[in-house]
Amino acid sequence: MISGEFEMGSRGIDHRMIECAVDFDRYDQNFWSKIHHKFNLVMMIPETKQALIQENQKLTPIQKRVIEKAGYEVEVYCKDLHLSQLIDDRKFLTKEAMIHSRGEDLTR
Repeated sequence: MISGEFEMGSRGIDHRMIECAVDFDRYDQNFWSKIHHKFNLVMMIPETKQALIQENQKLTPIQKRVIEKAGYEVEVYCKDLHLSQLIDDRKFLTKEAMIHSRGEDLTR
């Protein structure tokens, strides 16, 4: 667990401190999607009693128990950009393969 050090109504260190465990920038617009994809983590927000997850994220039995015991509600808050990228890559590769099979010039 990574704590945001919430004390006396103020958060001292925010959840982005996880950046020390990854090789991408915490200000990357897709930061949280990448974090969820890499670690399958759940971001627990004590102020709102929410457990934030990524779209299509599968919770482990332990994660489900901790969330339930804490009385938190699960909420999807970010897109599964890796899934979206895979779909886009597949569309591009399929299109490229079709063009190649027709003998078209791919450099145009």
